[in-house]
Amino acid sequence: MQRYIIILALIVISCKGKTEKNNQTDKPASEIIKTSEFQLIKAENQSGLLILFPCYPCDAENTFSEFKIADISVSKGFSVLAMNFNQKLYLNENEKQDLAERLIKIVQEQNLAKKNIYVGGFSSGGNVSLLISDYLIKNKSQIQPKGVFIVDSPIDLLGLYRTAEKNLNLNFFRSFNSRIKVPQGIVRQRIWETSKRNC
Repeated sequence: MQRYIIILALIVISCKGKTEKNNQTDKPASEIIKTSEFQLIKAENQSGLLILFPCYPCDAENTFSEFKIADISVSKGFSVLAMNFNQKLYLNENEKQDLAERLIKIVQEQNLAKKNIYVGGFSSGGNVSLLISDYLIKNKSQIQPKGVFIVDSPIDLLGLYRTAEKNLNLNFFRSFNSRIKVPQGIVRQRIWETSKRNC
């Protein structure tokens, strides 16, 4: 009886060891490229590309630390391009064109997938994602987003302006007044630019 228990214990232990060994999946090979303009995690066998834009004060490093999508994306064959393009709530036509050209250049130089491209962003980066995706599609760019997503983005800029104006008038949070003036100033500038073009 004791012999059977020992044999059974050995079988259980050896099977458990194989299971643990089989469950350890090797991460797909990827290359990490960092520049002042972007951070790229390049999948070995590319089946697509995910382009990410950060929140207003953030950068690519923040995007990767706060949004744990890189490993999942690379395991599915998607390279992840996190841009250091921030502090924008809105893009004028020249800015859209410049950003589109920069994205095309990065995709070409880094030999990234030109199909299955998804664009996304966080907060103001979501605004940028919507605007640049629309621009790329309308202009039949070499980069054609298949999908776009936004997270917590202030797409209602007029609403953002009005809320900032109310908060300034309340003067309730004096320490935040300078922060409130930033989006208000950006929206005011955008309204001014639009009115000058329409005159």
